[in-house]
Amino acid sequence: MAIATGTRIGPYEIVALLGAGGMGEVYRARDDRLSRDVAVKVLPQSFASDPDRLKRFEQEARAAGQINHPSIMAVYDVGTFDGTPYIVSEYIEGETLRQALDEGPMAAARSLELGIEIASGLSAAHGKGIVHRDLKPENLILLRDGRVKILDFGIAKLTRDGRGKVSDTGPTLQNLTVTGQLLGTASYMAPEQIRDLGVDHRTDLFALGAILYEMLTGAPAFPGDTVADRMSAILRTDPPPLPRDMEAAHPGLGKVLRRCLEKQTDARIDSARDLALALDLVRERGGRGEAGSTTPSVSGAGVTYQRLTFREGDVVGARFTPDGQTVVYSATWDGAPSEIFVARVEMPESRSIGLKAELLSVASNTELAVLMDTEDVGGFIVLGTLGRVSMLGGVPRRVIDGVSYADWSPDAKSMAVIRGQKGSLHLEYPIGHTVYQPKGWVSHVRVSRDGRKMALLDHGALGDNGGSVLEIDSDGKVRTVSSSWFTVWGVAWSPRGTICVSGQQIGSSPALYEITQKGTLRVLQRLTGFTVLQDISISGELLFFQSTPEMKMEWHEPGEDPRDLSCLDWSVCRDISRDRKWILFDETGPAIDGVATVYMRATDGSPAVRLGDGIAMEFSPDGQWVLVDVRGEYDQLMLLPTGAGRERALPLPPLALHQATWMPDGRALVLAGYEPGHGMRLYLYDLASERLRPVSEEGIGANLGKVSPDGRFAIARTVTGSYVLCPTAGGPPRPLEGIHPGERPHNWAADGTAVFAFERGKIPARIFRVDIATGERELWHAVTPRNSSGVSGINSLLLTEDGRSLVVSYTRTSGELYIARGIL
Repeated sequence: MAIATGTRIGPYEIVALLGAGGMGEVYRARDDRLSRDVAVKVLPQSFASDPDRLKRFEQEARAAGQINHPSIMAVYDVGTFDGTPYIVSEYIEGETLRQALDEGPMAAARSLELGIEIASGLSAAHGKGIVHRDLKPENLILLRDGRVKILDFGIAKLTRDGRGKVSDTGPTLQNLTVTGQLLGTASYMAPEQIRDLGVDHRTDLFALGAILYEMLTGAPAFPGDTVADRMSAILRTDPPPLPRDMEAAHPGLGKVLRRCLEKQTDARIDSARDLALALDLVRERGGRGEAGSTTPSVSGAGVTYQRLTFREGDVVGARFTPDGQTVVYSATWDGAPSEIFVARVEMPESRSIGLKAELLSVASNTELAVLMDTEDVGGFIVLGTLGRVSMLGGVPRRVIDGVSYADWSPDAKSMAVIRGQKGSLHLEYPIGHTVYQPKGWVSHVRVSRDGRKMALLDHGALGDNGGSVLEIDSDGKVRTVSSSWFTVWGVAWSPRGTICVSGQQIGSSPALYEITQKGTLRVLQRLTGFTVLQDISISGELLFFQSTPEMKMEWHEPGEDPRDLSCLDWSVCRDISRDRKWILFDETGPAIDGVATVYMRATDGSPAVRLGDGIAMEFSPDGQWVLVDVRGEYDQLMLLPTGAGRERALPLPPLALHQATWMPDGRALVLAGYEPGHGMRLYLYDLASERLRPVSEEGIGANLGKVSPDGRFAIARTVTGSYVLCPTAGGPPRPLEGIHPGERPHNWAADGTAVFAFERGKIPARIFRVDIATGERELWHAVTPRNSSGVSGINSLLLTEDGRSLVVSYTRTSGELYIARGIL
């Protein structure tokens, strides 16, 4: 029986019945808390006693709820209504791919675009150990904005590793088949499904290959009048070749499809990530009008990729030597500190030079510029000592402290450096000669091949990795060559004198770009995963690091196992509510498609609640509001309600805001930032009068912590790296003794006599209780993530007022270093 319009299922009011099927009834509903429509799937009461249907329904909620990707329908909530379970997901308007295919085949360009999106979504699912097993046009929805969503994880298989490998036994598996029973739709089933054998992630790739073939040709890859006919075709025949004109316009497309549709799983494309890359390369080559006999492997049409590294960890810097035949890189393999390695391009092995440091640059005489004794000061900034050392190894010669980035001049006689002084990072070229002082922070400086110009990335506030690409000459003349970057992370000069970057433009997908002499952007390669351009050789080979990093968020409660509270792919904790029930965090990764988003999530693991756009800062003391920074050239503070209510904008003068925190009475805010013509300092902002006044001298404000319980002091960092207690009423700061290098104080003890400081960037991260009067230190706790593989340290850590419970965010990164040939 259908649920009547107006019925409330929890906080959701039923609006209309959308459809019904074997797995339940789907309704459109209204969530008045967030003023949005949602879809509510309810298992009919008549099925609630059916163990198989109930298991499959629960499986769908569990599987889809673990995956966060723009191409996969998001699950918001689960619950029960009159004794039957329901799932709440995003409300999607569009048509199924089946409905679109009923009108005939799709254009090749559109088919490739959708195929890349679907493969990327599958890659996210497979990365969580989930195989869909029922991919078909009926389970793919084409949205009105042109994107695609994967639906219906009702027979998905949960697996035990991140590659989607499936064993049909084991305590973490839900075996949803019975002997002789086949789940899925016949036309898109892989041979191993038909034979009732074990499946893995490549089963989904077979289905996607069949779907792509049908999109391109308008005909099923394996036709037949009956289910038995179709199954027989899958087992014994291959689809007809693509039309010649299509293959000519998109060379290599047929080969990619054949790799998907191999009968033996070991012969198929190995991963959805590889398939997305191969399809993207076919699209790019076809889009440039290139044709010919060259066909791609999974490497792509006319483009080859050479993998250089084969260990688990993060590459933090890589460069070609001048002849392009050797690559020098630094990496944190297997959880060890950053170490420098050398690899010949014709050899699969890397050799350590015996130096624990980060690589910054390789000179024309092969001397290395390295960064030693690093300290992660937050907001993406790492400072250390610049050193020079032979590529053969040895003891580096120390040059200068407080350096973040550096690059050699072409003659190897000088360097451009980004240094931290006077409250911010600035650019020097040569060392000692300041040529650019940004409003916020800058990164990734690269000197042009003729030595006359520099390219670098100019960001906004700390923690913002978007911004602009600048070109600066040695006299300090600045030209913005590209702006509107949601994230930009990697820059290099091409042999033809243009600037190339890796990043994501606002409203677009990640890509490798070339910025032409006229300032226009040319897409060199669309990207899957997180890709950082490291260098370009003299012959135009691209060196890049590709990974799928994610920022995880965990709740640690005494006597309980850590609880994963991550929402999407970059969950950064910002605050804990005073009642310990809610975590405030934001998402700024690829999953949110170019718009930073604010969420709160209950510490019991209930689904996250989306509050709005921006960078989250803090809950108000009464828990009714959330302070949010909306990033722009100058920042805008907003108050978003945690319940019913309307958002409120807080007028500010032109200010490059870094951080903000509430006063304990909720009547004012302490801000850290820059006004034009001034260095960083602290300000007090009165909410009633909306007036701003400075309360500290310049050079104070980095790593702003919370205000003391009595409202008298705010924790902040000075330009020298020391921490101080700044009077919120104004006046000279008071030294905060007992904080060691690399530690970050943020929370106060409830009685106001001590602060808690943690070791940022380390595993385990030790937490110390530091007496503010004496500087005496007490080891309070040591935190280790539930799974520390690929984790180099804790990025953010917040404690409850009693210091017993905490939430952490940490980055897990593992990827590979590649050389790409044929892109430039």
